[in-house]
Amino acid sequence: MQKRIKVTSAGLVMLRGRKTELQARLKKVQGQKGEAAEVGGNQWHDNFSFEDLCRQETTINQQLTEINTLLDSTDVVSNPKDENVLEIGHVVSFEYEDGTTKVIEVCGFGETDLKTTPPKVEYCAPLLSVFMGCAIGTTENVRAGKRYMQATLTAICKKEV
Repeated sequence: MQKRIKVTSAGLVMLRGRKTELQARLKKVQGQKGEAAEVGGNQWHDNFSFEDLCRQETTINQQLTEINTLLDSTDVVSNPKDENVLEIGHVVSFEYEDGTTKVIEVCGFGETDLKTTPPKVEYCAPLLSVFMGCAIGTTENVRAGKRYMQATLTAICKKEV
């Protein structure tokens, strides 16, 4: 049985948009492939343009299969109801054993965006996955780069909309 993934409604829109984009690219490549077969001299033999477009078509079809698989295994989550345990949609703070702190917004699968403030990190990332469903004060060993260190969940709050 395939593992289910969790996304927000915005994440679902992103996945569907990616699928639409891939379908448009596939249609364009297929049209170009027909032209390359006609114009390229020898229909399929030693026709670099045609062969390249065939490779592109195969890649896009594989990407569409992956997107469809993701869409078939997606559960849309709503905003968290409370701040008792860590869920997708919360903004959380961690304190590492060395005294450094990190603030992160927990988001759905494929929704990571490190350029936002606070950075959005998907729930299945190594730091967050061990804390999902945990309460403030929970301490876990987490991977930080190439080493492990203790991190404590110090705050959970709802994202301000």
